[in-house]
Amino acid sequence: MHGALMELYKLSGKYNDAELARMEIEASRNGAKVEELQDEMEQALTSITHFLKTQMDGTAAKKMALEALQKKKHRSKNSCLGIRINQ
Repeated sequence: MHGALMELYKLSGKYNDAELARMEIEASRNGAKVEELQDEMEQALTSITHFLKTQMDGTAAKKMALEALQKKKHRSKNSCLGIRINQ
């Protein structure tokens, strides 16, 4: 009986060691995934911040207005020259 219990504890210890090793490998993989996700989130937040700043300071609106004005000038210049542009 004593020998059987000793064998049980020995095998139980080996199983626990194997499970601990498996869990450490899994934890390492999860840590790498978390780091990757953090990097991706940082890039996304940087893009969002840039977008919001351009919206708040009017840069995007100014750029769109300038482009529209340039198109309008280009069209009126071409119409004065008798050139028709199909759009």
